[in-house]
Amino acid sequence: GGGYAFNEIVPSGWTQTSAPCTNGTSAAIVVVAGATTTCVITNTLGAPPVGAITVVKNTVGGDGTFAFSSSFGLAYLTTNGGTATLTFNGLATGSYSLTETAQSGWTQSGASCTNGTPASITVNVGETTTCTITNTRAAPDLIIAKSHAGDFYQGDIGDAYTLTVTNAGPNPTTGVVTVTDALPAGLTA
Repeated sequence: GGGYAFNEIVPSGWTQTSAPCTNGTSAAIVVVAGATTTCVITNTLGAPPVGAITVVKNTVGGDGTFAFSSSFGLAYLTTNGGTATLTFNGLATGSYSLTETAQSGWTQSGASCTNGTPASITVNVGETTTCTITNTRAAPDLIIAKSHAGDFYQGDIGDAYTLTVTNAGPNPTTGVVTVTDALPAGLTA
């Protein structure tokens, strides 16, 4: 049958480090007909086992400040030279989560952890789980329009037209933008 469970009250100064059962778990013990189910509780004297999480933030195309929500205390990271790193030590073993807040002008292009995923990070005893989040800055999106007043005829002198450059992208250009207009055959500037 089923429906059995146990929960140990751990004495002060001790940590329950495991409680496996031969059939089921301590929260859902299964008693099989004709068999004995055994649960073994292991306690360790001293501080609870701990590990760490290191978050590495990489950016492509510039630097920025990125907001996070996490179950271990990370609120934001600011990149310098395309990277930022922060380590959280002394975390109890178990599962943690990390979510990056979407930022205008950036696209998350990668998110992975060495133990688990950002949504379910596993911290093991004495180990550091590294989560790497990469964002790529969106490029400018230039639109060039050419307009004029009146009609142009071959051989005209002094006709004028206007070139308009508009950035429809989320980020500015870097440096000088040069626009060159090639005239059709037979026309000269």
